[in-house]
Amino acid sequence: MFGKKKEKSPRGPLLGFLLFAIAFPLLFWNEGRAVRRAKDLAHGKDAVVAVKADKPAKANDGKLVCVAGSAKVKKRPVDTAFAINADALSLRREVEMYQWKESSRGGGGAAGNKEENRTDHTYEKDWSSTHVDSSGFRIDGHENPPSIPYEGQTFLAPAVKLGGFKLGEAFVGDLKAETKYQVTTATLPAGGQMHGGGVYVGKSPSKPEVGDVRVSLFIAPPGQLTVVGRQDSGSLDPYKDEEMNDPVALIQRGKKTPDEMFQDAQDANWFLSWALRVLGFLMMFGGLRIAARPLSAIGSIIPFVGKAISLGTGLVAFFIALALSAVTIAVAWIFYRPLLGILLLVAGIGAITMAVV
Repeated sequence: MFGKKKEKSPRGPLLGFLLFAIAFPLLFWNEGRAVRRAKDLAHGKDAVVAVKADKPAKANDGKLVCVAGSAKVKKRPVDTAFAINADALSLRREVEMYQWKESSRGGGGAAGNKEENRTDHTYEKDWSSTHVDSSGFRIDGHENPPSIPYEGQTFLAPAVKLGGFKLGEAFVGDLKAETKYQVTTATLPAGGQMHGGGVYVGKSPSKPEVGDVRVSLFIAPPGQLTVVGRQDSGSLDPYKDEEMNDPVALIQRGKKTPDEMFQDAQDANWFLSWALRVLGFLMMFGGLRIAARPLSAIGSIIPFVGKAISLGTGLVAFFIALALSAVTIAVAWIFYRPLLGILLLVAGIGAITMAVV
């Protein structure tokens, strides 16, 4: 099915400048977050005490402890919408609705070429966990329901024991519910039926119609866990003292030593730091590319010129984004760790000089 070409919007360059601008505070914030987290983990590693899980000793109240033991659920989590419960640390409801989706292709031809600039709109039905708003579809006859009747949600077990300790809610929520749970009993809504280990709301699972809903359940099963947190009268909760920026609360499956727990947390902090640095750079680069599109559009009157302009603006955008990312990180480091910041700032200024020259 085809629709009319969508008018070009001046919001494209504005979106580019917005992405470019947001990258700066993101990069700056990430460096501060990384340094604070590293300091908290280093402080925690020096303070942690390994204790046995069978019986909490009152002498350790208020201390940062590492406990390894078998978790047992004393009170099950319950999905209140369907009255489903499971012997699990948490129970996650995933909801999908069968909906129309719109795809657009074309509109990238040379200026003045109506055939190449025509935008084609196609429609297909598919399952989606997010609501697809059909009010903006270009062609009528592909209407979706106004909303998904149920939300995806996670339910935590209100009472979990780790040996002789009561496990705080913060730890229970940190373990992802990824194991598929086969539902055997549930309170079904009108039009609901058991199907595929979950709940299906609609006429026929084999022939879904727009508006049909399928619900799947996932659990975080109990088992051997290692937890690092504050001991408080037999409970384990996030730990924080006056020398720390943020609380420390670590949990992993299996039996781990305190050193292994903190090393894994430090590795995760390193990975997140670099992931956000790359994201910030890509936002700068992508924002500059989007903002420069009008230049390519002007040059597209002569195809060879348009391609040359696009390549040139891409290279300039890459080096500018790389240099500004380095400078932003350097400024943050000067604030959080001065020596490394000054060295990076010099390197960033050198990169900007190369981009300009």
